[in-house]
Amino acid sequence: MNFSIGYGESWGCNAQVDPLSDTMEQLLEKDHLIDTPMIKSQPTWHNIRTRDASLARRLDRFLIKEPLV
Repeated sequence: MNFSIGYGESWGCNAQVDPLSDTMEQLLEKDHLIDTPMIKSQPTWHNIRTRDASLARRLDRFLIKEPLV
């Protein structure tokens, strides 16, 4: 799934919260899905621009049912 949740998953001067963040968090919680944590928080997508125009986000997810953890 490709979506970002909150400012902690967006990097750059123009970083914004994904408008679907709240909806996606509610769906994950409702279905008891957990996003496996990354060892080091880093972006999985970037727009290949520099300076103030750069933007990066963590979009890729690996979800697993909570009881399996």
